[in-house]
Amino acid sequence: MHNYRDFILRELEKRQKKNPSYSLRAFARDLEMPSSRLSEILNRKMGLSEARAINLAERLNLTQPEKEYFIDLALSEHARSAVMKEMALRRVKARTELIETIDSRDLSGLSDGAHIAIQVKREQYAHALEKIKTFQEQLAKDLEAPSESDSVYNLTVRLLEPTNTNE
Repeated sequence: MHNYRDFILRELEKRQKKNPSYSLRAFARDLEMPSSRLSEILNRKMGLSEARAINLAERLNLTQPEKEYFIDLALSEHARSAVMKEMALRRVKARTELIETIDSRDLSGLSDGAHIAIQVKREQYAHALEKIKTFQEQLAKDLEAPSESDSVYNLTVRLLEPTNTNE
């Protein structure tokens, strides 16, 4: 996603999939904002201040990295200060380049491990990350034998929310 409006639309589409009669007016109500303002934002007639971007990111229940990206996207487009706008734009570009680099790599041959899909409630995300950190630390302790080591391996465990741009 290269536009903060995409986050808003993605959440609206999720809710509409659960309830086909879910409207923009209902979505605006749930976000605690006037439906006219939400419409203006989505139609690029109005932007988001930093405070509104933070508030909206909270109401959309975004993960912390998503919140930071969402806010930077809004600031890179609407910040009143040229310095703030430039700083946000740099963070957006850096993140975009990193995502594109990762997406362009063929990672299929990197691992003999399995890929799994799990269902997690958003509020469990931080707990899941802590469990992953604990697992990595324990595995490193269990396997560590520096004097006897003949190889170095990279272990990567990530919890990612997949996005489908074809929806």
